[in-house]
Amino acid sequence: MIKVFLMNTPVVYKEEERISFAYKKEEGLFYYLCVEQTITRNQAAGIFWADCNDQTARKNLRNALYHLRRLLGDDIFKASGNRIVELNMERVWVDIRELDESNIRENYRGDFLEYFYIKDCVEFEEWTEKERYRLKKLYVSACKACVQEMIRKQDLHRVQEQYEFLLDNSVYDESIYRGIMEMEMRAGQYNEAIQTYHKLEEVLQKELDSAPEKETEELYVRIQDIREQVRRGLERKKADYFYGRTDELYRLKRELRCFLRTSSREEDAHSILILGEAGVGKSSLLKEF
Repeated sequence: MIKVFLMNTPVVYKEEERISFAYKKEEGLFYYLCVEQTITRNQAAGIFWADCNDQTARKNLRNALYHLRRLLGDDIFKASGNRIVELNMERVWVDIRELDESNIRENYRGDFLEYFYIKDCVEFEEWTEKERYRLKKLYVSACKACVQEMIRKQDLHRVQEQYEFLLDNSVYDESIYRGIMEMEMRAGQYNEAIQTYHKLEEVLQKELDSAPEKETEELYVRIQDIREQVRRGLERKKADYFYGRTDELYRLKRELRCFLRTSSREEDAHSILILGEAGVGKSSLLKEF
């Protein structure tokens, strides 16, 4: 059995012995077949020997197939006529052929054919980039789903391990970052939540020349308000400490900011009526505000 690992720097083993290819184009042809399984001879000649005339290209292809048989075994290819080259998949195990969204997070070892390059093979390079993008997209999608599940379960520690990856890989789904910020806020990690916002803000500005969504900005302001409330509470005597009502205070402050922005016609401030039974803290809330 031949085992082929195409993620990160490609590696091929034949019966546990590592295989070394003499020529890059032969190696690239083998990797192409590991993914696509079949290729026409004309297609192979056009991808790997486009700089040669037809006769030379066909000769180079025959030599490459001969060397691959010598290296990997006579039965490495199926008998498919004179027009088609088909890999015998019963003899070859390829890591990426078994990947899907359910297992790619555990098995992703790096980008597809990382650092593998063939000079003057533009079509091969385009094919490599396309396959690399497909696998990376699948991996990122699986990571996003995992983070969203962690947010649902309120697993803050594991979420914080993942969101740096999402930022590094240009994942701009702001609902994920809002979920992270809200988790950090509920855990009392206000500074961490604010840092999450600023990292997202920096990435969006650098990569997309844009700012966070209004909903994300409002959450950021809310976290700042709560942090300030907690800070002021700690500075007071315990008897004077105002506890809770963070959502209500945030809404009151948001309406005040809208009122003060008299030039804005898009978001007019509203009047607020505070209701509740006697002793629930209406007067204390107003006093704190």
